[in-house]
Amino acid sequence: MVESDLRTMHVNPLPTLLKFDRQLPVHNWLYPFESAERELADPFAVFTRIAPRPRRRVLYFHVPFCDTICHFCPFVRGTFDGDDDLDRYVRALLREIALKHEYPAFNSAPVEAIYFGGGTPSVLRVEHFHRIGDALHRYFDLSQLREFTMECEVKSVTVEKLKAFQEIGVNRISFGVQTFNPLYRGLFNLTATVDQIRRAAAWCNERFAHTDVDMIYGMAGQTLDDVLADIDSVNQLEVSTVDYYPLSNVAAQVRLHRAFASQGL
Repeated sequence: MVESDLRTMHVNPLPTLLKFDRQLPVHNWLYPFESAERELADPFAVFTRIAPRPRRRVLYFHVPFCDTICHFCPFVRGTFDGDDDLDRYVRALLREIALKHEYPAFNSAPVEAIYFGGGTPSVLRVEHFHRIGDALHRYFDLSQLREFTMECEVKSVTVEKLKAFQEIGVNRISFGVQTFNPLYRGLFNLTATVDQIRRAAAWCNERFAHTDVDMIYGMAGQTLDDVLADIDSVNQLEVSTVDYYPLSNVAAQVRLHRAFASQGL
């Protein structure tokens, strides 16, 4: 953001929740931070100083790969160059699971929940999920596991992958629709078709008791009728839960702000 941008901003005279007449991107930085200061002689030494007395245990796994990059997404993610990238990631993940299991801070209590987020976990292959599932059951106490969520993107969902999820203990699927509106789907770079969304929802509903869909509202120019149309469309998927999130203009990519501006929104 430069000074000239600030000088050309004005208070919005229209009856809207947007205070100013322009939206400017605000850059944010998310873990892991890239810095030479991260270099430690023993990066695992910190785990020996964590008191191993937790009352609850939750595991989160981040798969930082996507087929396509959604313009609203603020999370650590990127495209990948084929199966070799996925194989290297899974090997590193399995090694980290085994290493951290050696520390009481990680293995001293049963796990109550597991969440695979991203990125797009569903870009991994069936054999990857089996290997990860085997490691989870080998290295952690899952006797108290209540929720095991796998985030998906509908283009990479297959029946074979859903079966693999069931076999390793997944009991909840979550995938993002965000909006059914063709204008905003284009601005967000959402490349899945509505038919793919409906097919994935049907497959998940058939196999899992809990299927969740993420939706976004609060886009520039979006009307109440637009929101209600999205609600009607997502209700037709008949999933168990729907999460609605306001668009985070602070974290959205610069290209999304430019796309809104190009449409006069």
